[in-house]
Amino acid sequence: MKKLTIEIEILNKFSFNVKDAPNLRRILAPPNNVGVYMLKKGEDVLYVGMSTILSSRISDHLRGSTETSEAFYEEIDSFDVYITENNSYADLLETYLIMTHLPPYNTAKKPVDSIRLIDVETELIEIDEMISDLLEYAEELNHEYVTGFEGLLDDSYCIRHELKAVDKRIEELRKRRKVLRASGAEPLENVSNFANEENRLNGRLFWRIKQEEMLQGERLSEGLK
Repeated sequence: MKKLTIEIEILNKFSFNVKDAPNLRRILAPPNNVGVYMLKKGEDVLYVGMSTILSSRISDHLRGSTETSEAFYEEIDSFDVYITENNSYADLLETYLIMTHLPPYNTAKKPVDSIRLIDVETELIEIDEMISDLLEYAEELNHEYVTGFEGLLDDSYCIRHELKAVDKRIEELRKRRKVLRASGAEPLENVSNFANEENRLNGRLFWRIKQEEMLQGERLSEGLK
């Protein structure tokens, strides 16, 4: 087996904390605008990317305003930046860093482990099924909530909190689902019709809770008169 050694000159390296974000435009101004960045949580590398306008791209990731970073931007607490002579060297360095650290949110340029991908897709299917079950349970609670809270305020209070707990769990599963999809997992065609149904039910739950809160406010106002 023949090996090819490639040397990439790093013109500069910076390490930042997220609180340094306001200074990025000044520090990463030309000639420090081209290179590679590593978004991190502690010592763990979450994502590696490259850009010819580093300050803008990193800022977008820190806000979660890219499709990639939407799933993990809240986890980022620091990041490293490597300045290269041009974007060709940045491309090579990005590939090397991805292959070395195997960041969980990178899909391109990362070797695909077929066994791992099967595990990830299995987890995705399980998450889809759990979300579907939770949505059905939420529908049942919602029915009890609508039909029962007028006469049983204490029971409706418990149901409302249960609805919130279910909604929180669904949000957690949806976040994990984004991670799995970013890792290359594909859902089964017959499983993931839940997305539209989920949006519909979440909207109904939101307005039911709002209605109950408004009703409680009216009752409180009447009691104070």
